[in-house]
Amino acid sequence: MRILVALLALTLAGCAADTTPSPITGGEPPATPATPPATTPGSTTPPPAVTGDRLVTVRGHVLDQTVAPIAGADVRVVGLELTTRTDTQGAFEFRKVPAGILTVQAYAPGYLPANATGPADGPFRITLQPGAPAAYQLTYAFDGYIECALEVLIISPSCDSGIVALTNGSVQAFEQNFTFPFRADLGWRSIVVDVVFQGSQNPGLDGLRIALRGLDEETPGGAYEQFGRWHAPGSFTVRVDAEAETYPYGVGPIPGNYTGFRIDAYPHGHLYHQACVPGSQTCFLGAGAGTSIRFEVFVTVFMMEPAPEGYSAVAR
Repeated sequence: MRILVALLALTLAGCAADTTPSPITGGEPPATPATPPATTPGSTTPPPAVTGDRLVTVRGHVLDQTVAPIAGADVRVVGLELTTRTDTQGAFEFRKVPAGILTVQAYAPGYLPANATGPADGPFRITLQPGAPAAYQLTYAFDGYIECALEVLIISPSCDSGIVALTNGSVQAFEQNFTFPFRADLGWRSIVVDVVFQGSQNPGLDGLRIALRGLDEETPGGAYEQFGRWHAPGSFTVRVDAEAETYPYGVGPIPGNYTGFRIDAYPHGHLYHQACVPGSQTCFLGAGAGTSIRFEVFVTVFMMEPAPEGYSAVAR
């Protein structure tokens, strides 16, 4: 084991994952900002104003224009990405929310989305007007660059930390992944992810893999839950739909009222799937190496209506 660690330390000397996206030349990506705001067209949703460390319970009701409660409406605290659904009385509640001025958004099928802004300890009353919300879409564009990656061991049970390095005489995990955060409004129906990667430029790798996760979801020990994971040796497109199905290596359908997401992108070693079964305790192999790994990720969120069949934001 000491020989292996020493070999890996020599291989990784001077090699690091650059966590600052680097521009990529060639091609014409969609003309969108890297992190556009996810807001309902025609409305403004300022971020919450947090005051100190005091935590409060946010309560309120979602009603229609006749003051009748709307059950099953999706509700979120804008900026904090806390989401829930109303009960049969149209009531909702969020616990342990930082005090301050908050914006709460509500949406239900057959109604136009609406916001309410006020003190966190409210209460909030959101009235929805009947109507068909206009469909629209948001595209997030990200550049990725990993200076060097070496994947030799898949460490159980997460199966996603493949590099070890010798630092000051101790073995430490070596960060090799990129994380791209993005948000959706309530009422999203589809998310299409385009990964642009020239696998032929990195023959030591078996392509890239991406995982779709919750924005702030973390669990002890480095393990985590994910909505799905995909891999290909070159460019590929992934589509997910709200509450439609379970995707490969996912934990279940993606809740339609979930609004905060992240995509993790990893170098993918050869033999990874043949030797490692996520969720098991027998993850050992997976080998690959690459340098100057450049790629692009385009995330398109379709609001109110699902994405057209075969949609891709990148013309290949």
